[in-house]
Amino acid sequence: MNLKTTTALQLRRGDEKEYTSFTGLEGEITYDATKKTIVCHDGKTLSGFPLLKENLENLDIDILQDRGILTTDLKKLDIDILKGRGVLTRDLDNVDIDTLALLGVAKNDLSNVVKTASTEELGLIKIATPSDVFNGVDDSKAITANSVKRLIENLGDDSNVSFGLKISRASEKTFSISKGRCRNSNGTANLYLPENITKSIEMDFSAGMFQGCVIKNSEDKLTVENWYNIVIIGKADGSSDIVLTDLDEEQLLKNEDIVLNNFIHTRTLGSIYMDKFDNILEFRMVRDKFIFASPQSIIVRNSTKTDEVIPVDIDIPLKKDTEVLVHFDFNRTTHTDTLVIVSPETDHQMPILHKNGYITMRCYTNSKSQILVKRTSAVDTYIKMTILEFIEDTF
Repeated sequence: MNLKTTTALQLRRGDEKEYTSFTGLEGEITYDATKKTIVCHDGKTLSGFPLLKENLENLDIDILQDRGILTTDLKKLDIDILKGRGVLTRDLDNVDIDTLALLGVAKNDLSNVVKTASTEELGLIKIATPSDVFNGVDDSKAITANSVKRLIENLGDDSNVSFGLKISRASEKTFSISKGRCRNSNGTANLYLPENITKSIEMDFSAGMFQGCVIKNSEDKLTVENWYNIVIIGKADGSSDIVLTDLDEEQLLKNEDIVLNNFIHTRTLGSIYMDKFDNILEFRMVRDKFIFASPQSIIVRNSTKTDEVIPVDIDIPLKKDTEVLVHFDFNRTTHTDTLVIVSPETDHQMPILHKNGYITMRCYTNSKSQILVKRTSAVDTYIKMTILEFIEDTF
């Protein structure tokens, strides 16, 4: 019987310092006492190759990065790898909020992100408020159902909206005009005149900061079945008021009450049809989007040149081709002066010939929020130009 010699595998062990001094035999397995890791040798390489532990705790992340397998932001780490190693599941149920915060991760339904969470808890997710949704400027935030719901509630469901004013039906016999909107002197949006106006059997006709009034051809009360126009009227100084009248805009500007109070322009907001019992049977809304501008006077003067196009800056940021209602005051001129409005697109000239008077007219802005004006005289006089209102888009 032939006997075979059995050679036992010799295990060596040593600390990290000892591992730098020897090369193990090929196939020899040694134990790194410092790293507590089993090492396999190939007979050539110092220290050998450490074998991975079951929980991978001895896998150096730098090795993965060096081999192009993983990046520090984990972008190259496949979710299946993580799932297979028990790191996370697809629904992230096994990952707590603190881990998500460190990674900047949230669930698809945001159920792990609360509205009151801190910046660290939110990670990279920013929740939009109803105000954010209403303004519609910030593209970096996520919306919620609550944001949309509150936005719809704020818009109201029984109203007709003009950009300057909001008109609603409080009841069958009552309508009201709530605050309008304007831009103040520094160019920002702001609530403006008129503050409130209400017409019903029980209430007097009134308008917020200024007294409202009823102007008719006769002294009869509003008990005749008829259409009545809701008209906002304004002065050159920017102040405004609202009237309820059966007159049209042209007739209204000739009315004695309007003339005596120096109102220079009108705008019809809508009209209501009322029966003899003062019931509102029908309501119509004018669809122009317009804003009454804050008082703003600009001096246009030319003391040296004629036929020079002068760009007049408007400190309200308006886009190109915005229709603007302007008031030119010639009261301080001592001679007949000609002012020409130049259209930015076609260079079409609209001459205005006036002496010691005023005129209100519409023109259009250029891309720099300017009105182009040309004077035909070189006399040292000036004309005061006031922006009364501007029209943006139609519905």
